[in-house]
Amino acid sequence: MTSKTKGEKLEKNLKSAFGEEGASEALTDLISKINELHKTGGMETLFELVSLLHAMRSAASDKLVERTLKAAGRTTDVLTDEQTLSLLEDVRDSIRFASMSEKGKSLGFLSSLKILAKPESRQTIAFLIRFASELNKRTSERR
Repeated sequence: MTSKTKGEKLEKNLKSAFGEEGASEALTDLISKINELHKTGGMETLFELVSLLHAMRSAASDKLVERTLKAAGRTTDVLTDEQTLSLLEDVRDSIRFASMSEKGKSLGFLSSLKILAKPESRQTIAFLIRFASELNKRTSERR
């Protein structure tokens, strides 16, 4: 196709497009908005946004999206698992009960010895000490 033929075809298409109702007003409005964007610097922002979206789309490979969806699925599975929910409720209720029960009542020396005589009490205390130590170590490393 020669440039003359291309020009004639373009002219024909433009005449056809402008022949439609409202096309002239739409084009005038579009040109006005483009001028406004150009004057305010919005045109640059618009192209930067398009470039950013394109880069994000290019970076989001199928594998990345697939891995993200799998991780979200696993997280949802864990958080909606009945055993996990029951455990969280038990922990919440136990903490609430322990903090509210016998407030202001101190444990006496003989009562403390009586509790320490039980093997499960000593195991619990040893566990709590190890847990607190490990938690302290991990939070210190993160700081």
